[in-house]
Amino acid sequence: MRDIASVVGLKVISSTEGRELGSIAQVVFDLSNGDLVGLIIDKGPSEKGIEAKDVSVIGTDAVMVETHKVARHLSEIPTLLERRRDVREGPKEVISADGNRLGALGTVYINPAEKKVSRYEVSGGAWRDITEGALSLEPGNGTVDGRDTVVVPTSLLSEKPATPGGLKAQLAKLGDVARTQARQAAEKLEESNKSVRENVTVAAGKASETVEALQQTEAGEPAEPDETDGDS
Repeated sequence: MRDIASVVGLKVISSTEGRELGSIAQVVFDLSNGDLVGLIIDKGPSEKGIEAKDVSVIGTDAVMVETHKVARHLSEIPTLLERRRDVREGPKEVISADGNRLGALGTVYINPAEKKVSRYEVSGGAWRDITEGALSLEPGNGTVDGRDTVVVPTSLLSEKPATPGGLKAQLAKLGDVARTQARQAAEKLEESNKSVRENVTVAAGKASETVEALQQTEAGEPAEPDETDGDS
């Protein structure tokens, strides 16, 4: 799984010719089905597009294609032209099907090998993301990825576990750890106290036997022989 932001800026190279075709300016995807639509390379007059099916490898340092011929003018790739988005427009809004604003489209993760969107995040703003964590959703499942807005089915939201993220999750986790450690410490203390009480009881018994033996000696009575001693 890889953040598409890490793909932007990579060079595109044709593997059969060793030609550098340009750098990736935008990764185009469709959240309604999770497909990677394609890549846009360079900007301005030199801008071109590459369909996802023509991408051989999305590597760590470069994207490989077979030949320079797969890089074409966007007018020749209508699906890519339709779904491209000007970065000046900002991220798309994400709305639930019942009309509640969830936030803005945030980080999108892809599976480079399958050329599919794995999941995407919805940002509710810096403060909410820090305290609660960003909402993470999977593409498809009735999601509508429109020109300006992503519409998420309410059923998809109801399936999300009610587990807080961000600082809330970290604090909850720390609380659980603290409670576990306190319980373990209490158990160890109880075991220690039990051992101390047993040792005190044994010591008190021995002290009582010693006192009784001394009293018998002072009274001129011989102390009873220790049953563990052998016959003399």
